[in-house]
Amino acid sequence: LRPSIDNQFIYITVSDTGPGLPKDIDPQSLTEPYVTMREKGTGLGLAIVKKIMEDHGGRVIFDTQSTFDNDKNVAEWSGAKIMLMLPIKQDA
Repeated sequence: LRPSIDNQFIYITVSDTGPGLPKDIDPQSLTEPYVTMREKGTGLGLAIVKKIMEDHGGRVIFDTQSTFDNDKNVAEWSGAKIMLMLPIKQDA
């Protein structure tokens, strides 16, 4: 978890070192209702997160993580990174 801030947004980035995001679908489609990669999933969790973020003027952005393997001279992809962007409320 790495929060940061600029003049317009607060950024909260969460990352892991798991298997990453599915490579055969657009990561943004994961926030569509009933899309799930889990056997018993409902596909509602990320759809609800997206709706809450949008209701507050924010966004959810998906990315993968890469590490560079010097021995193989290649980038290896592992894990996922999700950024939540929330606008800073400006006084009227």
